[in-house]
Amino acid sequence: MRDLASKIRTGDEKALEYLKNEWNQRLMTFARSYVRSRDVSEDLIQDTFIKVWETRELLERENYLVPYMFTILKNKCLDYLKHKTVELKYNNRTSEDYCYLIANLYALEDKSINIITESQIKEALFAAIKKMPQPRRDIFIMSRFKDLKNYEIAQELSISVKTVEYHISRAVSFLREELKDYFILLYFFLVR
Repeated sequence: MRDLASKIRTGDEKALEYLKNEWNQRLMTFARSYVRSRDVSEDLIQDTFIKVWETRELLERENYLVPYMFTILKNKCLDYLKHKTVELKYNNRTSEDYCYLIANLYALEDKSINIITESQIKEALFAAIKKMPQPRRDIFIMSRFKDLKNYEIAQELSISVKTVEYHISRAVSFLREELKDYFILLYFFLVR
């Protein structure tokens, strides 16, 4: 589906279903990293898709759809954490859960964390990949972007599967360090 945002904007329910199927797992990973509950995360994601649908006339271009969705989910997580914090505070419970909620609340409220576009993430990712040594770069690209299995890469390059695994592991470590400001979002694009 080429222009998903415009299809959703015009009320195409199949486009919304496609969006749900494509992004549900990534949204789940994001929400669970803050609220720690699968059930709560599912509810927040459902509310996010409802909000996208209710405000679909605001969708201008496709490259705003994903950041818009994550912004809605971020705000839903924030609202949930604020509510839980008040609830725990009201019940005079100072526990590990309360400390965790406060930490995540501060993380989500941090204004230096901006929702960035998918194209910005990809641009940063490819710039970092270019910095890798040649064999590692090729192996990483074959694995993540050409969807080759480790044994297929090993056969094609005439190296061992262990060598392929080593280079992929080193590539991910390098990207984690090189793109630490983007890494939580990069996960959504590199997850397999």
